[in-house]
Amino acid sequence: MSSCTTGRWMMFISDVRRAAAEAVAKVIEVACAQGLLEADDTGGYFCLKMLGAEGFLVKPMLVGHVINGKDDRYIELCQEKATRLEARHESNGDVTSWQSRDPESDRWGGAILGPDGHDRQYAFSFSGLPDLCDEAVTLLTAVKVGHLSGEEALEIGDVSGSSNILVECLDLDGKLPETEGSR
Repeated sequence: MSSCTTGRWMMFISDVRRAAAEAVAKVIEVACAQGLLEADDTGGYFCLKMLGAEGFLVKPMLVGHVINGKDDRYIELCQEKATRLEARHESNGDVTSWQSRDPESDRWGGAILGPDGHDRQYAFSFSGLPDLCDEAVTLLTAVKVGHLSGEEALEIGDVSGSSNILVECLDLDGKLPETEGSR
């Protein structure tokens, strides 16, 4: 790998980490205003998996604070969501872990894929908040790094209902997608 390619990867990973931190803060702000969070919902773990590659491009990293002692659980769930989504995308075309969500089997929402049109496809995954908020974090992160448009993120968010959180996050950033009525 050339030094230019390595530099681009490092910048991309740095951008993803920064975007994830901003997304967690924004989603917590909006979800608190909507009455969706408890006092101990203050962060969790984010990871990024490139489809078809071994391991994680961004290993689970703490974003915000986990004050309930569930660090190990959130790390495990973060990775499980991304890995499950990768497998389900290959077999069923899933674009969000919400499509295979099964609380009785401890399978939750909170991972999303960007569109197939990119050179590389990534599973963005987060665990630490209620899974509806986890998904909003991953969608907002993907928008912030340019992997999804606001409109694409809202379409994916419609599967779970996280678009209700996301639309306010995007509006707060001034990135609300243009609609026919707003042109």
